[in-house]
Amino acid sequence: MALMLGWGRVRFTPSNAIVFGLMISFGWESGLLSLPTRTVFTGLFVMLAFGLFEPWPKRLPRWLARWTLQVLGVALAIPLGTWMSYVIVIWLAVMGARVPQLVGREPVRA
Repeated sequence: MALMLGWGRVRFTPSNAIVFGLMISFGWESGLLSLPTRTVFTGLFVMLAFGLFEPWPKRLPRWLARWTLQVLGVALAIPLGTWMSYVIVIWLAVMGARVPQLVGREPVRA
C-alpha cells in the first residue's frame, strides 16, 4: 500500500495529468479547467490500478509476467476512469452543484 500511494507517484501523476490536460484543452468548449480535472481523476484511477497489480497476486502463473498484468490493468482502467469522471460530473450536475459544462456553451440542466 505504501508503494502504491507513495509520495513520488502521488505527486507525479496529477502534475503530469494537469500538464497534458491543459495541452489538449485548447478548443475544448466546456471550459479550461474541465478537461484537466478529468485527466487528473483518470490519472489517479490508473495509478491505483497500476499499484494494485504490483504486489497482487503474490504468485502468478509462470506464463504470465507481472508487467503484462499491470499493462492489462492500466488498459482497463483508462476507459473505466474516464467514464467514471463523466458520470461524477453528470451526477453533480443533477444534484444541483455548479460543475463545468459538458457540451457546448449551454449549462447542464437536470
